[in-house]
Amino acid sequence: MALTGDIEDVALPSCVPVSADVTGEMGRRYTGFSNGDGLVLFVLATNPVGSADEVDARGWLRLEDGGPWFHGGEGSSVIPYRGARGSDLGFTLDGLTRMPACSEGAPTNATATYCPGVINPFCEIGFSFDLDGETYSTGAEGAFLTRHGTHAALGDDGALVISYSDEDDRVGGMLVLPHDGPDPGGLYCVAGGTRTLEEPTGLNASFVLDTLVRVGRVEDGTAVAGSVEGRF
Repeated sequence: MALTGDIEDVALPSCVPVSADVTGEMGRRYTGFSNGDGLVLFVLATNPVGSADEVDARGWLRLEDGGPWFHGGEGSSVIPYRGARGSDLGFTLDGLTRMPACSEGAPTNATATYCPGVINPFCEIGFSFDLDGETYSTGAEGAFLTRHGTHAALGDDGALVISYSDEDDRVGGMLVLPHDGPDPGGLYCVAGGTRTLEEPTGLNASFVLDTLVRVGRVEDGTAVAGSVEGRF
């Protein structure tokens, strides 16, 4: 995956090394990505993207473990292009806002569960969230599992990226709550949880996110200069 641009006058690396099976496949409305080394990305278009359309979008990016989060707002878009894999999608993140790192967030007693896929006999597909006894459930447009992670669009404007390792079932990542649920627009770090694989195939899984750290909402962040472009 190639990243170009700068944030707060710091140039981004021209290429982010990734394995072939990372969650970088572009969806029709969103893409999510994590490379096992701390980089987390999610870009969500306002509408499904056609073959020749540029669609308004917003996104979230963390470049490394322990680093701050950045939100791309006004001026961000998803852009079709012709790449090595054929018709694909790129993105631009503008109107950047810097948000705190996970270590600066507030621990919560919130929990969440996620069951990915289109057909998953192992668990009930979808996402649920509990915060101080207030529960919320929604559908999830999810990607297939890979060795490093999975991702999903939650409802109309929520986001979930889960990262993990085949050597360790503990999980990490990020969660952005949809605006029709509790704490609308809240960004959470996934600081702990578990992945349970369906035996014996390991083709399906379920996730419990039991350590969620609240980072805040975009309006609580600080506007910064810069722009980011990405191509898979």
